Amino acid sequence: YSSIGRMYELGIGMERDYEQARGWYREGIKEGCPICANNLGVLEYLEIGEGAEKDNAASYFQEAVTLGNPAAMNNLALCLEEG
Repeated sequence: YSSIGRMYELGIGMERDYEQARGWYREGIKEGCPICANNLGVLEYLEIGEGAEKDNAASYFQEAVTLGNPAAMNNLALCLEEG
């Protein structure tokens, strides 16, 4: 899930499509993918894609932390520091 989502996010081998990327990340989260949770958190934090809101980022980063993603720990700390 994370690889396909990242390909859509970056436009690797296909047209860039943030909605597709977000969809793949959401599916990955359902399957317990910590990378997907972190990547979706980044899109939310940067407000990339339709409906993305910075306020939603921390919950995705927290999910990724719970699933063991070390990068998400830093991202979550940033969100908490900024309020």
